[in-house]
Amino acid sequence: MVDPQRLPVLIQRLPVVNGTVEVGGQQDVIWGTAAGTAFGGEDAVPATFKALWDEHHLYVLVSVSDPTRSQGDRVEVFVDENNGKTASYEADDAAYAFRRHGAGNEPVRFRLRERAGGYELEAAIPITRTLVSGAEVGFDVRVTDANRGTVVAWNDFTLDQATDTSKFGTLSLVGPSHVAEVLRGTPVVDGEEDPVWAGATEIATNTWVLGRSGSTARVKTLWDAGKLYVFAHVTDTLLSKASANPWEQDSVEVFLDQDNGKMSQYQPDDGQLRVNYENTQTFGGSATAARIVSATRVVPGGYHVELAITFDAIEPREGTLIGFDFQVNDDGLGNGVRSSVVTWNDPTGESFRNTSRFGVLKLVRQRARSSVPGP
Repeated sequence: MVDPQRLPVLIQRLPVVNGTVEVGGQQDVIWGTAAGTAFGGEDAVPATFKALWDEHHLYVLVSVSDPTRSQGDRVEVFVDENNGKTASYEADDAAYAFRRHGAGNEPVRFRLRERAGGYELEAAIPITRTLVSGAEVGFDVRVTDANRGTVVAWNDFTLDQATDTSKFGTLSLVGPSHVAEVLRGTPVVDGEEDPVWAGATEIATNTWVLGRSGSTARVKTLWDAGKLYVFAHVTDTLLSKASANPWEQDSVEVFLDQDNGKMSQYQPDDGQLRVNYENTQTFGGSATAARIVSATRVVPGGYHVELAITFDAIEPREGTLIGFDFQVNDDGLGNGVRSSVVTWNDPTGESFRNTSRFGVLKLVRQRARSSVPGP
């Protein structure tokens, strides 16, 4: 057996979006914007965690799959505020223990509740310095299953977290993610903006991945029992498909993470759909022509794209959260070279293989026309 102490240190990194949570109540929809990561399994208890941040807190959501409630079950959270990665604790380092039975828990805001097959911890960890986008925080979490006598951690598999921060993982703090409500409705997919679209929330592409100007889109979405519908009005003064590469043609891309898993690699429910202004489709991930109906229409100053995407991994219902992003590709000079890329949410350019920075759609029923639209 390999001695864990002799294995090289692997420092995992997790992007953490900005957001404030009211700990203790109903789970806030803002958790839907947070990337999740799994650890444990096999001979140890499986667990997942998410994190969010604001100026003076890290918010942690840990879900543990442990059906046997035992004295000694606990979740521990470790924080190295300046990400110093030192071999011993400094003044900015802290450890917190949250026991499943409640006695002796840390004096911080938290909620620990039983759920089917295990339990869940939500906690607001105080941070003494002011957190800002771009900062990094050393972090680890470990879970003890007293029934099996096992301890599992996200990053430091030597389990030295209580004395040594050098093997903590790293949280990379990034800006907030968008959440938009999607009304129920079924349009005709023909490239024309039917009256059913009138009440839909409009979102916009204003996150530049390549370039700082170029084609952009105003986008609306709807849903029904089987499909997600997308209507986009793309502003583009020079239409081009000069490149043989579909991603360098004037086109739009839809990225869909049906279970909103926010994972660093595509899962079976994740897909990428590209449609150029002439309605030529190309795909990535789980997206296929069998699941997509699309129509385009060239209009003065640009083009329309309308889509119907069949859900095949979820049963949509009111309150469902879906990972989603929308991208516009522009060959601004008509020379076969993509000059700009702009998205609704993801700034990384990794949307074709990584769902962790997608925005979120929340499925709702028809609301009053006076309601304030989402972002």
